[in-house]
Amino acid sequence: MTKTYILIAVLMLTVVAGNAQMTPARQIPPNVTKQIKIKAPVHAVYDYLKAFNNANEYASDLVLTSKIVLEASNPKREVVFKSGNKRLEELAIIAPKMNKLGIKVINPDNRFSRYFYYFEIQDDGPNRSKVTLKAYYGLNNGVKGKLVKKEVSNEFKIILEGLKNYFEN
Repeated sequence: MTKTYILIAVLMLTVVAGNAQMTPARQIPPNVTKQIKIKAPVHAVYDYLKAFNNANEYASDLVLTSKIVLEASNPKREVVFKSGNKRLEELAIIAPKMNKLGIKVINPDNRFSRYFYYFEIQDDGPNRSKVTLKAYYGLNNGVKGKLVKKEVSNEFKIILEGLKNYFEN
């Protein structure tokens, strides 16, 4: 019986000491982050973005059409840009308690090895929201990262300003 207590005590001490030495996990920093404040309640902005077929409304300076091509728990939409480029996107993460919507670009252009972005909507006072847009991507060999970052940043700026304009006008 004494050996059992000693074994339990040693095991507990090992677990406590091991956990005390673990460093907390850190989130990978995004490649691009843009933010804007909007005069609209969090739930209204979140629900509007979650509809997922309206990018041509709030990003009309960039997007010609946006339509759902697959209704599912993770819907997919085809986005046709004014430049003529097309993109297939999937609403991959829906986190209503955290007011986050994650979008996976299924067929990014040939500069990207992968591309994912998400909206985070936070309360910023009565009927006010702070909307953050973050991009995580990998680039193929030979692609100039600074140029891509500038282009993605500009795209995000247009999207967020269009969202602000949609809710405030």
